[in-house]
Amino acid sequence: MAISGVTALIAAAFIVSSNEASAATLKFTSDGPTPPGVNDCSGDFGSPPNCVYESQDDYYFSGPGAGAAAAYTTNNYGTLNQIAKIDDPFDATPVVSAGSILGAGTFAFEVIGSDLKWTYNPNGSLAAVFAFSIKGGNKYNVWEFDTAPTASGGSQMFTGWFSPQGNSTSDISHITFFGKEIAAIPLPAGGLLLITALGGLGMASRRLRKAS
Repeated sequence: MAISGVTALIAAAFIVSSNEASAATLKFTSDGPTPPGVNDCSGDFGSPPNCVYESQDDYYFSGPGAGAAAAYTTNNYGTLNQIAKIDDPFDATPVVSAGSILGAGTFAFEVIGSDLKWTYNPNGSLAAVFAFSIKGGNKYNVWEFDTAPTASGGSQMFTGWFSPQGNSTSDISHITFFGKEIAAIPLPAGGLLLITALGGLGMASRRLRKAS
């Protein structure tokens, strides 16, 4: 059933991470060729390496056909920037190209059986993958985590995915990963007290050495 130019498909899958385990839901499938159309990155979401996906309660498409929305989605992660784009993901040597927020980090991708695995090292930043799109045929799927990541980077395995049109894997042209920085987790009050106490001991020790 199409709603305002968006095919309403809901499907859950599981992502197992070295940091945490989470479910992912198919947020929408593009209608192609009308917006959201045939292509995601190098299409509806802009051009690499600066593709931007807007995660809202209602899917929002800012290009031609702006205002098309369907109220069956649940997440509202805001602006998600391209982390990496994987061309020919099912070839023996997938091509990984950096997105605008990868920076000095690294992103590795591989297919294990029918599962997709990626390892993201944001190199000191707190960025994490929140969503990804799979482009096949003349449509694409966008998947999102059901809950926001609480840890940056890490290795993740995605199982239960499927192509936008039921094509064979040879028809999947690329997969694009989107994300943003997550909020730093504050230290517990006890941790802050411990750091303060250690700092005080260090100052006292220096004063004693000077006095002697």
